[in-house]
Amino acid sequence: MMTRILTLGCLLTMASGLASATATVYLGICGTGFTDTSTSSTLCTTQGADGSTIDANWTLTGGTGIANITDPFSTWVANSTSAKWIAPSPNETAGSNGVGPFDYTETFTITAGEDLTTALITGSWASDNGSVLTLNGNVIGTLSGTGTFLSLTSFTINTPSDFLVGLNTLEVAVVNQSATPSGMIMGITTEDINLISASTPEPATFALMGLGLVGLGVARRRLAKR
Repeated sequence: MMTRILTLGCLLTMASGLASATATVYLGICGTGFTDTSTSSTLCTTQGADGSTIDANWTLTGGTGIANITDPFSTWVANSTSAKWIAPSPNETAGSNGVGPFDYTETFTITAGEDLTTALITGSWASDNGSVLTLNGNVIGTLSGTGTFLSLTSFTINTPSDFLVGLNTLEVAVVNQSATPSGMIMGITTEDINLISASTPEPATFALMGLGLVGLGVARRRLAKR
């Protein structure tokens, strides 16, 4: 009987160490149009750099060099609360900025204490016209042909080798087919990563540990009486 008590106590105490939840943190990636995501609302800048039309989270190389939030062109998928079109001009419906290329980029940092094998980014994007979505130069998806601006296309990034410890760059390179309005829109739904060897005890952990310690305590008292 004493052996059983000791064994049960040890097993429960060991199990309490296994019942834990790995801590998850957010990468801080923001949708276009100084919008927030539900997972990183404290990490995204919701006001443009000029207080109105410039997206403070995304950078544009090419054209005017400013990622402006713009009204959608008549055929573009509509703006929403989770993503808005950004373009070289704040009023892209009335203007043209050439054929590009227009490179839209956003950066985020992964620390040495975060596990690359758990990194996950999901979202959707559209562009006028075609575009290539990359992370650190690794191609994630391509939009080509006509109608790339009519609806959002989903993407998932979860390959560990696509991510880097340190600075990471998410890029959408857009090439316009003619001297007509051009832009890009992206919504982010998930942007998580787990901490390495960091776990937060669940409520069940404390219960298991308590049972294990009680069992060991009972065994100790019985041994003391012998």
